[in-house]
Amino acid sequence: MARSVKKPLGGVRGRVGDVIYRYMNGRTFISVHNEKYNISQTKESKNNRSKFGTTIKFSKTVNSISDLKKVWDHSSAPGRSAYTKIFKHNSMSIQSDFVSAVCSITPGGIGCKIESFEFNINDAIVRIKIDRTFGQNLLPPYNAHFVVFLNDPVNPELHSYINFVNTSTLIDAESPDDYQTIIGHFIDSSSDLISKYKKATVFFAITKTDSKPFEWLSSASKEFNIS
Repeated sequence: MARSVKKPLGGVRGRVGDVIYRYMNGRTFISVHNEKYNISQTKESKNNRSKFGTTIKFSKTVNSISDLKKVWDHSSAPGRSAYTKIFKHNSMSIQSDFVSAVCSITPGGIGCKIESFEFNINDAIVRIKIDRTFGQNLLPPYNAHFVVFLNDPVNPELHSYINFVNTSTLIDAESPDDYQTIIGHFIDSSSDLISKYKKATVFFAITKTDSKPFEWLSSASKEFNIS
């Protein structure tokens, strides 16, 4: 329904029949409303829609983790919000129904060396050495995060082709060893979901947001076959 806009010369805003009125910057714009539109069913169009949906799902998952959201907000990556920064940073690396290991759950940060990276339906385990060559950065306490992208369901009729689980753990202190073993435990419902899929890409990062400036680790990732 159209409504009157109180302007010196009067105005109309809204829809009247098949005509839409818009009032902007002192001017009235008129367009025709079209109920019918076609959605392309070409393979390329379907892939683009699937890729877009996967990117949204990945971005929402990362953005839902408070510490990851904070470091994206704090970063200089392009975008107005943490969500849009995650989306823009990763969109070119996401394929239809697949998130590759080159994606990131954090913007570029402090480097590290990975000695080993393991994954099963109950745990994700990484042995890591944080690069402290140029300073005592990312000292505990800090939060370690595992975000798991699941694909290729055992039964596609029961489960969507893509899914995500995540877990975070607080690290209060480090061992005196050069490499630290960090374990992320999945809750029962996550473990049950993981068991329904054949493949996973596991992302790992560390964040420290208890004081400013925030610190974080560049993402590490690895693809796994789930046995």
